[in-house]
Amino acid sequence: MKIVSLIPLRWGSKSIPHKNIKIIWWQPLCNWTIKASLWSKLINETRVSTDDEKIKGIAIKAWAKVIDRPKEFWTDTASTESVMIHFMENIDFDILVTIQATSPLTTPEDLDNALNKFFEEWYDSMLTWVLTKRFFRDKEWKSLNYDFMHRPRRQEFTGTIMENWAFYITKKEILQKYWNRLWWNIWVYEMEEKHAIEIDEPSDWNILEWLLSKSTKWDFEGIKVIFSDFDWVWTDNKVILNEEWLESLTFSKEDSLWLNYFKEKSNIPIIILSKERNKIVSKRCEKLNLDLEKALDWKKEFIEKYLSEHNLTWNNICYIWNDLNDLECIKLAKYSFCPNDANEEIKHNSKYILKHNWWNWAIRELLDLISD
Repeated sequence: MKIVSLIPLRWGSKSIPHKNIKIIWWQPLCNWTIKASLWSKLINETRVSTDDEKIKGIAIKAWAKVIDRPKEFWTDTASTESVMIHFMENIDFDILVTIQATSPLTTPEDLDNALNKFFEEWYDSMLTWVLTKRFFRDKEWKSLNYDFMHRPRRQEFTGTIMENWAFYITKKEILQKYWNRLWWNIWVYEMEEKHAIEIDEPSDWNILEWLLSKSTKWDFEGIKVIFSDFDWVWTDNKVILNEEWLESLTFSKEDSLWLNYFKEKSNIPIIILSKERNKIVSKRCEKLNLDLEKALDWKKEFIEKYLSEHNLTWNNICYIWNDLNDLECIKLAKYSFCPNDANEEIKHNSKYILKHNWWNWAIRELLDLISD
């Protein structure tokens, strides 16, 4: 029994441009459902169907497999069924789990619980739903689910089942025979009411980002040391030259203030790794009471020596960066952070993408996350 997930990711979006790869709570929107599928204990293979090379690159770096979507399915009028049928004609599976990226609150546990129930009763297809206690009317103002002459109190109202489009489970033979994701013996998987929100409008984005921030379980206990680049992390990456051609840099007082708060709550060492030989870097690190290793041409060698001396591994490293010359270290470090204004290559290789830009509360955000 081969269970494969399909995550349809189209480039175009009218309400929120390029929403599938827009950063929401430290990672691209599509990564939330990709990771939910990858971390499922029952799904054998995670696939993305897309029409765009940028989305393709992000999906591959998130460890999903990609199938290129034909041009006739690029438009916003193309149905999900047409994408599913194209997928079925090219990829082998017995059970297809179609997951919508616009429902980032979906968890691996949701997928596994639904699949277990699906097999327990051997259903043919399945949809997700939430129970909502809202009153509905049609466009002619006719009541759909309550009698306005006998309006029930909320605690007495049984509510209405609402399909929330988070994910669907479909047997291959059902899709083959009826060209539809749902048919015959259909089951519904109930989700919490918060799953009624999906990202279609800008206002939805803010609500879901807040929900993700509250539901995300941070796992920072393994961090034993923080390594950080200097330029464009602790500075604004600008150099000012005076008439004598002496350099000066700009720093943030906000960063130094939050660094002091962090040190009061945490004993995790912060070590600055820099290729620079500039005295300004030394003076600033001295003032902030930060350990500095400067004139480093090979940061990886220094880190591996440090890890050996302190009986640590790359799984104990938090790495703060904003430059491609740190790419090798970032790929090895378990905890890697970059700012929201980093270039795409940096974002693709970082585990955590902060909401803020360097020089605009990013250091504060990072230190708050680690010390909470």
